[in-house]
Amino acid sequence: MQKMKKLYETSSVYLIKTLVVAGLALATSAEAQIYDNLGATPSGADPVGSFGPLYDSFTSPGTSTPITSLQIALEGDNSAGTLTVGLYGDSSTAPGGLITTLGTINDTTIGGGVNDYTVSLLSNPVLAASTRYWIGLSDTDDVVWSWSSDTSGTGVAGEFFANQNGVFPNADGPYQMDLNGPSSSVPDAGSTASILGLGFAGLLALRRKLA
Repeated sequence: MQKMKKLYETSSVYLIKTLVVAGLALATSAEAQIYDNLGATPSGADPVGSFGPLYDSFTSPGTSTPITSLQIALEGDNSAGTLTVGLYGDSSTAPGGLITTLGTINDTTIGGGVNDYTVSLLSNPVLAASTRYWIGLSDTDDVVWSWSSDTSGTGVAGEFFANQNGVFPNADGPYQMDLNGPSSSVPDAGSTASILGLGFAGLLALRRKLA
């Protein structure tokens, strides 16, 4: 009888651990790319301060979704200044009004060589479905935003970029960024609870069988 109890306790611990891991995995929001040319080979870079604001357009997915992360390819010289990153609306295929400031980056943290910098989002604005928006950068110093003529990345072809010279199709070389939203394949809390409930039901059945 003690062996049977020992077996039940061991099985219970293992099952509970498995359920916890599974529940955490389901609760973790994966990310889905909306726009990404960050891995493309840079072709050049434009100064944000003297040639900006600089903009990249993107189109949201077919369902409304929040922005969950944003990375941009920058180069600087660690000088004083502040880079401001904003979400803008679209005005006849040109940057429209500012919707919200997504975050700022201290220029003293931006060094030589093109590197990817993560924007610490101040909020997670929800994008309307199938709508064009713009990511815009402005700066009090001449940090540069890298651009690439490679348009093979997710959501890149068919979009636009803008600077002091005007608005141009991405075929001419858009600025580099990686913009993400939550994955639509992640189950909601109800699905997670259902799976956990089934697991605990199985645990009770195991206990009755060993009793």
